[in-house]
Amino acid sequence: MSARKNTLYIFPTYNRLSRIESHWKDCFFHTDFMRLYNVVVLDGTLIDHDSFLHADTHFKSVQLRRLLDLFNEGKIVDGDIFIFGNAWNYIAVPLSYFRDEYGVDIKLVGFWGNSMFNPHSPMYQRFLRKNRSTAKYLERSLYECYDLNCFLSGKQFTKFEEFFGEKLVKSSKFSITGYPFGYLKDEISKRKDIKKSDTLIMPYYLPTVDDHFYYEGLSGSQPMQKYKFVHAYKTHNHRDRYLDVLAESKILFCFQRFEYNPVLIWEGMLAGVVPMVPDIGIFSDMLPEQYHYPESLAVISNRNKLLNVVRRRIQMEMHIIDIMDNYKARTKGLANEAEMMGKKYYNNTKLINIINRWQ
Repeated sequence: MSARKNTLYIFPTYNRLSRIESHWKDCFFHTDFMRLYNVVVLDGTLIDHDSFLHADTHFKSVQLRRLLDLFNEGKIVDGDIFIFGNAWNYIAVPLSYFRDEYGVDIKLVGFWGNSMFNPHSPMYQRFLRKNRSTAKYLERSLYECYDLNCFLSGKQFTKFEEFFGEKLVKSSKFSITGYPFGYLKDEISKRKDIKKSDTLIMPYYLPTVDDHFYYEGLSGSQPMQKYKFVHAYKTHNHRDRYLDVLAESKILFCFQRFEYNPVLIWEGMLAGVVPMVPDIGIFSDMLPEQYHYPESLAVISNRNKLLNVVRRRIQMEMHIIDIMDNYKARTKGLANEAEMMGKKYYNNTKLINIINRWQ
């Protein structure tokens, strides 16, 4: 009789790109995990709301209800592991107490990134003008709740240490694992025969009126009419449809100034799509210089706004034309760079090695 498999319970993250950025829901169904564990996704419910925090709290409340049902039904047993795609999740606090309350030997894993310690994350920007002390102390408490705190890179963990002004002496509580998105190589390769076209894809949500104004002006300008612009967040908000248009694209345009996990950039590189990213934050840390454009091109100044936008748009147009006209040359080392990026930041090995030692 074969031994019972333990279960990985996955708490995926909420974000406005959830329908095309479903990585935390999908990644643990890879054979690397499935051959050793059962996998259960504790998903939330997406709602449309002007307030991100309102929608995020609703999403997590549904996750909490599903977690409580599992305990009520007696389904949680020794050896089960709970994995949070975003460690900034208050559910980890009661869950850490449930170990004693229900007498079960479970483990908690949290992946950090979109958090107060990271000035280039959306979470940090959201609390920028508010009292941040409550969020900071919650973050420190959450760190203690997890048996394993995972970081995308050593630089991110250094920022975490610096933010709290102390050495996190419990070295067994953290690891630079990267994110376990190795499955993407197989997913992207299924569309390798799709023919390329002069398409620029932009998958991200545009948060401000100025961002919309800039993007619409760029895509509607006369020099850009020979290219196809796809704002995938609006028109291809489904994973399969998104991957189809990604496979035919030549440029992935990123207008994000605040990012903590550029996985959409990496999967674009796997698909042979040249990234265009601002030279800022994690993009500067993780991507070679040839894929950057000056940060100033992504910033719209209120001083002489119209003139400012036109000048920046012209420079961006020249950048796009250069990549489209020289696509073959621009993709010469792209596959190797994507491979190196995957090994460093997006592989399953480190996480698997750690959680297997718990069994």
